Parts: sequence; structure tokens; C-alpha cells
Amino acid sequence: MKIGVINVGTFNGAVKQLLKTLGENMAERDSLTAVEFDAKRSTYICKQMTSSGAVHADRRSQQLLACTPYRNEKQLLRETVAAKKFDALVAIGNPADLMNIYYLLEDVTKVLCIPATIHNDVAGSDYTLGYDTAINAIIKAILQIADTAGSFVLKATRLFCIQIPGGKENALLKDVALAVGGIPVIDSDTAEGRETILKEIRAKVNRGDTYVLLIMNEENDPEEVVSRLSFTDPVDFRQIHIDEAQCMGPYPSALDRIIARKFALTALDWLAADKPSGIFSYQHRAATVRQLTAGEIHN
Repeated sequence: MKIGVINVGTFNGAVKQLLKTLGENMAERDSLTAVEFDAKRSTYICKQMTSSGAVHADRRSQQLLACTPYRNEKQLLRETVAAKKFDALVAIGNPADLMNIYYLLEDVTKVLCIPATIHNDVAGSDYTLGYDTAINAIIKAILQIADTAGSFVLKATRLFCIQIPGGKENALLKDVALAVGGIPVIDSDTAEGRETILKEIRAKVNRGDTYVLLIMNEENDPEEVVSRLSFTDPVDFRQIHIDEAQCMGPYPSALDRIIARKFALTALDWLAADKPSGIFSYQHRAATVRQLTAGEIHN
């Protein structure tokens, strides 16, 4: 069986664990081929990753799968996959791009979509690949800030506005705020939303907290948010930005390692059973594949 694999997200430790498990457990007769975009030549290239299930344990010699953002060269991707006559294509990345690839290739080959995103934004899935590693990295960074803030007491309340990856209200924002005892900035545009934030800040100050953590997505301007809140008491304003690169390292969390291995092993079972195209989810400690509805594909 000829299996293609494309990564339209980022290459991190969790994705590497997924690919390693795929390679180690493939049947001898199967091959795994990377599909990547060569920006210099403006074309897609294919390179064999393994054909015998042998993947080096040494990470220095293990082949990598470069990130290939879903580009406008849709027809070129379609032609490349068709020319290679893959029995199936494993697509890894954010849900929106996976849907585009699924629709683009639905009459070319079977597509197995594996959501790998730090935003945990797949309906019906408890986790996406990479989410747990990201949230642990963000929480660690914020707790280090909190430890430092707790050792200094000023007359004014210290207000830390911490931007994290994301462009809307999502699971990452809410979970991070809950884990660190921060206040999620979900709606600072309306009077009601601002009053909710101010109420939580006052509650923390009244109980003796010397600093407050405001957790917001990176689309928010911290200075603008503080200006809208219109504090009557003096505050010592600090702004911290945690970007996506800080959330993804070479070493995935224990949970992401487990999810990656379960995804890979389930993918191999799916491929061997010659099942139709689908998308992965992780529910109740199990990896499952379901078919996409027409509405999901075309939205």
C-alpha cells in the first residue's frame, strides 16, 4: 500500500511521535511518502520516508516532515497526489486546512485527517494533537511570572496582561485562565463584559491579592483593554506575550505522546481495513475515525 502524508500545520514533538509510530508499525509491503511544497521551485515534491517500517530511534537521523501550509496551488497538489497514485493520504494540521484538502482530493484518493493544533477546536473531540503540550508550556510560563510577582509588593495592584495564541474565545483561553487562577478576557467590548472583568479584579484585590493575571488572546491589544476598563485605582500595568513557537517544543507531554501513538495505530488499522475517508477525534481515552458530513466539507 502506498501511503502519502502531508503536514499542513507545524512540525513539533507530538507530530514527530505520530510519524515515528506510523513508521515503526507499518507492514513490510507498505510505504510512507512525504508530500511537501518546495517554495524555491514552486512545486510539490515527494520523498520516501520509509518502506519497511524501519524508523531510526535516534532523533538526529529520523526524517522530518516539513510544514506545508495549504496554499493557492490547489490544482498542483491535486495533480501531484493523483500522479503518485496513493492508496490514501494522511493529512496532519489545523481543521480548516484539513477540510480543504479533504474536499480537494475526495475523488482522487482517500484522505485521513488528523487534527494537530494547540487550540483544541475540533467538535466532538476531547483533545487535538499538541494541545496538552501547549497548555502545559503556557501554564509553566505564567506560573513563573506569578512566582516573581508574588515576591514583590507594590502600593498599586500589579496587573499582568498575558496574551496567548488564538484569535477568538476558545478552550485554550478558558483552560489556561482556570489553571493559573487568572481572569479570561472574553468580552471587553461591551459594558457588561467589562463590568464582569472589573468585578473579578476587585474580588481578588479585596481578598489581598497583590497581582492580577488577565489572560487574553493575541488579537486583543492589552493597552486598549486596560483603557476600556477605566480603573479608578492605580495599577502597575505589565504586558507579556506568549507566542505559538513557545508552546511547541521537541518533547511532547505524556498525554500527547499517548494520543499520537493511539492516532497512529488507529490510522494503520483504518488503512489496512480499506475504510472510507474520515477525520480523527479523541474521546474517552480512545482514538476514533468518523466520516465527514457534506456540510462540514463545504463550510
